[in-house]
Amino acid sequence: MIRQIKYKVTKDKGKTAATRQWGGMQFEDNATEVVFDISALGIESALYRIDFNSAGAGYQPSESLTADSGEIKRLIPKVVTQYGGEVQVTAVTTELDEAGNETGVCYSYPAIIYFTDVEKDADGSSAVDGNISAAEASALAAASRAEQ
Repeated sequence: MIRQIKYKVTKDKGKTAATRQWGGMQFEDNATEVVFDISALGIESALYRIDFNSAGAGYQPSESLTADSGEIKRLIPKVVTQYGGEVQVTAVTTELDEAGNETGVCYSYPAIIYFTDVEKDADGSSAVDGNISAAEASALAAASRAEQ
């Protein structure tokens, strides 16, 4: 992960950072983490997820997420960034009752993230090989080994 976009969810105003946020470059893979601080909601038991939706990537729901220290997090994969442009990011909270059953009460907190488009040469490959984040981690590890 290279960067983090953090939203603070509040009971009365929804979430902070109402303007669209820069999420990185087109074709990055797991370089940006989206974080929703849900600690102010005060919900005792719930299911959480962070969904992505864009014209290019379509709807990309997350698996159930665990709140850690009052936050839910999800990395943005290449399948979402590869189209560039804007992506709607939505934190979804579904309340559970004492027995762990869904109550039907759901809260959603949408946000817009955009990616800087990357120009490709007309004669270049249209496929992106590899994982940018993995390549960065490999380069950092190699630099660390060389330093030692």
